[in-house]
Amino acid sequence: MLCSQLGELEAEAVDQARDFRARMLALMEELSKAQKLLQVHSIPIPYIKEW
Repeated sequence: MLCSQLGELEAEAVDQARDFRARMLALMEELSKAQKLLQVHSIPIPYIKEW
């Protein structure tokens, strides 16, 4: 019983990780497009300091 529950949790975690990765890739693509659009219109992109 415990092994099957752990297996289900692991499968759910893998699904969530895949969904998260897909969302991150989509956001990165969206950001890239926005940066290109700003460059086309000569709008400076502000520097964002990393933590």
